[in-house]
Amino acid sequence: MKNVFIFDLDGTLIESKNSIIYSFNHIFQKNNLKPTTQNEFNKFANLGSKFFIKKKFPFLNEKKINKINTQFTNFYKINCTKKIKIKSGVKFFLKKFTNKVNFYISTNKPKYSSLKILKFFEIDKYFKSVYSGSNNEFRKPYGVKLRKKILFLKKNNKIIMIGDSEADEKLAKIYNLDFALIKNGYAKKNIKYFKKKYIFKDFYHLTNILIDNI
Repeated sequence: MKNVFIFDLDGTLIESKNSIIYSFNHIFQKNNLKPTTQNEFNKFANLGSKFFIKKKFPFLNEKKINKINTQFTNFYKINCTKKIKIKSGVKFFLKKFTNKVNFYISTNKPKYSSLKILKFFEIDKYFKSVYSGSNNEFRKPYGVKLRKKILFLKKNNKIIMIGDSEADEKLAKIYNLDFALIKNGYAKKNIKYFKKKYIFKDFYHLTNILIDNI
């Protein structure tokens, strides 16, 4: 039996909050709307850009919301590598396990932006595939095609889901996968309430946890 690690992207491999907030605020300013803050953004970060805009500006009609969301999407697509950071120890971790483990990404981020970010940090070469939930069939945790991929991988592999949020926890629970939770991600509930096998502060820490088990 081989090993497979499925990673979330935002909040797990990369720290993207400042990048996304920067893009939102650029578009909000363009439309004479109040900028967002990190605390406000954190409340709705995992629910999609349109939902966030709708929640922040309930007085806007659907047409205006769609217009702003399109502006944000287009701007972020160009600027998604601005103000982002790679999480501590990620490159070390990938190099350490690359000959023993197959790596995949499951993210609800658009695929174009995901690939652009992976290439920006020069880690795209490590991943077999990127499953993007911008296509609802791959959306965590219930996407139909994502389900097929995970069930196929489970046949001959031991899988660990590595993520930071409730969506990642739910995915692991649905498919009975071991779950490794990184601290200081996009989680809304207290991390002590997560069902997880491992909890880690950075990827150096996770390396030490898994090194004797892989």
